[in-house]
Amino acid sequence: MIQLLSDAFEARRMILASPGQSLNQIAARETCCRTRLAKLLRLSWLSPRLVELAVAGTQPKGMTKKNLLGTDLPLDWSEQERVFGLEH
Repeated sequence: MIQLLSDAFEARRMILASPGQSLNQIAARETCCRTRLAKLLRLSWLSPRLVELAVAGTQPKGMTKKNLLGTDLPLDWSEQERVFGLEH
């Protein structure tokens, strides 16, 4: 889980450091899959609360690598937390 989050933040850093380049161009330069790069980018905006829980190893049961990469997570942090069963 930690490596996945690290990869997500690195993907965001690469993209932000490459203004004017498309995801396809960045993926080709980095020899990675454009689809995975896009999923990692979206994951890089995961709710800070969910990131903290993952780092502590206490993330919700359904918050797996597979679900994080396979779910079209909303950008709203409260909505993300609801997706994984957290209430405020």
